[in-house]
Amino acid sequence: MASHHLASPAAAATSAATVSRALFKHAYTKPSYSLLHAPLLRTVAARPALLSAAAAAVSTTAAPAAAAMDNVEEWGLRPLAEVDPEVYDLIEREKRRQRAGIELIASENFTSLAVMEALGSPLTNKYSEGMPGARYYGGNEVIDEIEELCRTRALAAFHLDPARWGVNVQPYSGSPANFAAYTGLLQPNDRIMGLDLPSGGHLTHGYYTASGKKISATSIYFQSLPYKVSSDTGYVDYDKLEEKAMDFRPKLIICGGSACPREWDYARFRAIADKCGAMLLCDMAHISGLVAAQEALNPFEFSDVVTTTTHKSLRGPRSGMIFYRKGPKPPKKGQPEGALYDYEDKINFAVFPSLQGGPHNHQIAALAVALKQAMSPGFKAYIQQVKANTVSLGNHLMSKGYKLVTDGTENHLVLWDLRPLGLTGNKVEMLCDLCNITLNKNAVFGDSSALSPGGVRIGLAVLEPSMIGEPADLFATPLEILPEWYFFPVFQILRTVPNKLLGVLSMVSVPTGLLTVPFLENVNKFQNPFRRPVATTFFLIGTAVALWLGTPAMTSRGLVEKDFVQIAEYLHRAVTICLSIQAEHGKILKDFKKGLVQNKDIENLRAEVEKFATSFDMPGFRVSDMKYTD
Repeated sequence: MASHHLASPAAAATSAATVSRALFKHAYTKPSYSLLHAPLLRTVAARPALLSAAAAAVSTTAAPAAAAMDNVEEWGLRPLAEVDPEVYDLIEREKRRQRAGIELIASENFTSLAVMEALGSPLTNKYSEGMPGARYYGGNEVIDEIEELCRTRALAAFHLDPARWGVNVQPYSGSPANFAAYTGLLQPNDRIMGLDLPSGGHLTHGYYTASGKKISATSIYFQSLPYKVSSDTGYVDYDKLEEKAMDFRPKLIICGGSACPREWDYARFRAIADKCGAMLLCDMAHISGLVAAQEALNPFEFSDVVTTTTHKSLRGPRSGMIFYRKGPKPPKKGQPEGALYDYEDKINFAVFPSLQGGPHNHQIAALAVALKQAMSPGFKAYIQQVKANTVSLGNHLMSKGYKLVTDGTENHLVLWDLRPLGLTGNKVEMLCDLCNITLNKNAVFGDSSALSPGGVRIGLAVLEPSMIGEPADLFATPLEILPEWYFFPVFQILRTVPNKLLGVLSMVSVPTGLLTVPFLENVNKFQNPFRRPVATTFFLIGTAVALWLGTPAMTSRGLVEKDFVQIAEYLHRAVTICLSIQAEHGKILKDFKKGLVQNKDIENLRAEVEKFATSFDMPGFRVSDMKYTD
């Protein structure tokens, strides 16, 4: 309970004099107060007893407020479990989930205890807008050393010459890094080309929908034309990319993606960029760990700018980096002799002050730690094991008769095509979550046949107006050239059957009921497809037809090839259960969900997965310190 102290007469008199001087000073230095309040102040000053009483009252009322403030020990040095048991319990539950599950999301990983210690350090207290040596705040001597160390390690980790390359380590994550690079290199409405989202690209590479809705800020501020993978092979169609680039004349071409299991032909990208007069940016977010370990092709050899996240295969904190060329440009026709790259100032200015405020110093320190770890021989061995595990997982799935996009992998992920099974990715993802297997659904570009059970493939492959040749893309094709969605199966048959007469005859096999759908919908092709309930249902089913599986996280826990064979068996069982539930309850999602409730097969698989997962070590925190270990 706060104590109330009454001032002594002597103290009150002293306080009265102080208050009097303060009041007069305030009155005569503030013109707005002098005329109104000066007479009153003279009266009050002439009666010290009034001021003594006022000072005593101030002393009496101010004391409780000061006493009510918690001391440092109380508010600043108590552990989380005491200060906020609710948040502490949620964190402990998440620890248990991570330890007891199989983590197969390709963009996730487990970081080290050392990285977490840096993230939770007092560095989070400091503001440091600007670059090392040119800050807008004082007291940044140590912060400057940390950021310089991080930059030096970033260049060393990726085997770069500091005279030829620079790096900004301040971006908060990968998407801010990408947009900062675009902002530095481009003007509003400049043209860009990136891999289409359904082909495995990223939202920040210029994605927009068929209705023209611009999803990413990249497509809002810049003109975007996506390039695609071949619907037959799953590989980037470089010939069509070059043809599009020569017509579109982008200022920037982006290579890299978020769901690409194969290597990139950086030399071909460079040749195309030079031919159409574009800069080349590589987004290596997914494969940065492989590049650092020299277990993937090197994008730095051909790119002007390289961006990356730091928490995926690099196994660091959630942060971002932008690498840029500097120094003299190579000789080129029409270019002044001795021309220099001007990316450094533009990119640094784009990061701050254009897009961000103060950098997150705790993140930068944690990144420095992760980069040091990435330069160790053990990290290279880890990346080699990641690739071996991915091949093991993919080969075992294919041995079960499952289809992988591109029929395999060359990096840390596989893309599992579920369309031949008549399943959708969201159903398998939902069931796997109940079994403590974490993965995510992903769209697969293109279709290989007209119909699939439940209409899974409807909406993925749309033909251009000729109805013959390369399928258009529902995400990026303007609505005015989209055929009615209910004719997709017919067009697909026409495209895939070599003999057109045979194709026309084959159309007879299309169920007559399907052709009645447009009358039920009562719409025309210029309407937003997302306002059509039946079309929307088919579209949403059709986009979630693959699973995106990655091995970095579980490899970080020490798993090797034989363990991923076991994981493939768990996935096979999960798919088998999905098919069984779908056969019993139907393909509609709400009916499918009924089969998930109190399902003994799911409960048994979950128990096996937990037993398997908890037998491996857990990086980042000690099991002995966990609240929930059962």
